[in-house]
Parts: sequence; C-alpha cells; structure tokens
Amino acid sequence: MGLVVRVILLLGGALATLLVGREAENYPVVQAMMGLLAAAAVLVAFVLLRRR
Repeated sequence: MGLVVRVILLLGGALATLLVGREAENYPVVQAMMGLLAAAAVLVAFVLLRRR
C-alpha cells in the first residue's frame, strides 16, 4: 500500500513542480491534488481501455 502512495506522490510531485516551486508554502497541497488527478486519469484510462 505504501508503494502505491509513493507512486501517486511521485507523479503528483512531477506535475506540481510544473505549476509551483518546491519552496512554495502550498507545495504539499498542490502535490496531493496533482497526485489525485494523475491517479484518476490512470484509472479512467484503464477503464476506457478495458471497455473495448
């Protein structure tokens, strides 16, 4: 379970770095939001590919 969380935060961190700097006060919040967005995108892509 911890590995899944680390992967989500890794994806979120990569996306969050594009929007705000690591020194920003709200970086962890943006990182978590981008992680959830990345996880949802992967889930939607998986579901759409399985429908065919």
